[in-house]
Amino acid sequence: MDQSSLMQLQSLLGGGNRNSVDISSLADQIEDLGIRRISGDSRPLYELRDDNGKVYCDLICGGCAKEAPSIDAYMQCSQCKAVKYCSRACQALDWKTGGKAPFSFMTTHKKLCPIFKAAKEEYETSDICGVSLRNYFKWSNQHHPKVDSFFEFEFMVRRGLHKRSDMSFWSRTSFMLGAFENTTTQMGGNQSTNVSGSFQNGNMLLRQKFPSLKKGWVNLKDGEYPSEKAPSTVPDKFISSWKEYMEYRKLSPESIAPLLLHNVLTTYQMLKDLGITNGKRLVYLLGAELELNMVPLFGELSYLMPDIDLTLAMISPSVKKICDKARKLSNSIVSKAPTEVSSCDVTHTIIFENNPENFGRVKIALCPNEEYFHEAFSASPVCDAAIGLNAGIGAYQTWIPTLVSLVHCGIPWVFSDHSSADAFQIVECRFKPMSAKFPRFRPSGLKTKLNPFHCPTNRDIGIMNLPNMNNGYLLIWRGQKD
Repeated sequence: MDQSSLMQLQSLLGGGNRNSVDISSLADQIEDLGIRRISGDSRPLYELRDDNGKVYCDLICGGCAKEAPSIDAYMQCSQCKAVKYCSRACQALDWKTGGKAPFSFMTTHKKLCPIFKAAKEEYETSDICGVSLRNYFKWSNQHHPKVDSFFEFEFMVRRGLHKRSDMSFWSRTSFMLGAFENTTTQMGGNQSTNVSGSFQNGNMLLRQKFPSLKKGWVNLKDGEYPSEKAPSTVPDKFISSWKEYMEYRKLSPESIAPLLLHNVLTTYQMLKDLGITNGKRLVYLLGAELELNMVPLFGELSYLMPDIDLTLAMISPSVKKICDKARKLSNSIVSKAPTEVSSCDVTHTIIFENNPENFGRVKIALCPNEEYFHEAFSASPVCDAAIGLNAGIGAYQTWIPTLVSLVHCGIPWVFSDHSSADAFQIVECRFKPMSAKFPRFRPSGLKTKLNPFHCPTNRDIGIMNLPNMNNGYLLIWRGQKD
């Protein structure tokens, strides 16, 4: 954040007194400052976060976790070229015993180095993922040349797509919360304070109906997003890459719709990997957050899976929170939606359905009464699978009882995460300890792979120089009853 914005922010904060402002709208005001600054800045996208001549850098030392003062300040591992070190001593420490948090969970770099090296090579050489995908979508080739970050907030502002409107598929909580936390910390603020702005995931469901696709996609023109009309033919085979999907739906590689559609296409890939491609199926989507802002987009699954009758039921704290709000409004999408009761006495509120002639049937449901999967069932759940998008199951303790429930009941699942490091953390910290309690569960039964439908761009947070995408990697377990 530049000095001018910092001064404006300090004014908003009342000279450092957080109690003098309305915290619920502060994040929105900070974000507006960022939008105004970016809109008037003509520099290349990757330079917009450079501040006072200092190039943006988020790298840290793999030994002591100290932040790098600049991109080129630290040495890097000559083999994997993924991890940076501030000194030879830190490099030796990480190689032999493992570094400090956030690397301490990862065991030694001696074990990780070949894993990271293989991940980077796959990303760089794959015919359908990684670098080749970035070259296919020309607009996505705007990453920072040294840290390989793609600054999505700045990109969306320039495209006129950053909206907090409840009727936009692009809607989300404030992009500027990170800037808010860092800046208020500089001013003596409390970084742990919970500030989310005026927007809540799922606000669209408080309305009387979903927007049309044209309105939901905002500034995208016809032909830049999937048509509301069904395709003229069903797919003659399973679609296996972004290029095949774009050609099937007659979309140009210039379209930026994949910035949202990666959630839908990743769901499609997850179902394929579990063999869930036809018949009547019930799948739980766990930890739903941003998915609540793009519910109609999941109707695309009908066209990709013409033989399926799928109920995709979302369950999360955000789902319950927005359902509690929406049921107080007589004309909201949720309050008017029909309900079904599953064979395990779990209520599903059916908020969206796509059932085009000659294609599959897809229903999107909410579980309005529970926050977590393991809370929803008094007996063994009856469902075909559970999935989670950008789940972060290695980072959040709240996943543990849900994972125990899934493994105990032998329910197949697929979770996506951002990087190969995240996937490794999940196996080491979550699933290896579980194998002692559930003898039939073995981490060797897990399959990890680069997701062919990952978001075409890297995230803008990279403590290591690794591929780091939304829905980047899939962790697959096909289930086995304990």
